[in-house]
Amino acid sequence: MAPKYLKEAVALQVLIEANVRLLFPDVPLHIITAKCEDEQIYACVVQVYEIDGKKQHQILLQGEPGHSHWGFKSSLESIFRKSQALLGKELNLIALEESDSKY
Repeated sequence: MAPKYLKEAVALQVLIEANVRLLFPDVPLHIITAKCEDEQIYACVVQVYEIDGKKQHQILLQGEPGHSHWGFKSSLESIFRKSQALLGKELNLIALEESDSKY
């Protein structure tokens, strides 16, 4: 049986994926976690694309750093909060556009 923090991290990743699919519907995205040279763990939402046959990437959202061996969970939590905030702004814009079109 997986530890609780791993189950929570998987659930967060699923929620983040749902949010970013709504925010960036036509963009191929990956959610990754990486331990960087500074020994901190970061979670990122990354767009991967090809230019002249070379793979390129762009970080669309980066989480806060995590310090412990399960730091990826806290980094995922920060990305989830960021994606929720972006989604909320997007929904507010849609609501404003709809209310403006009624008048």
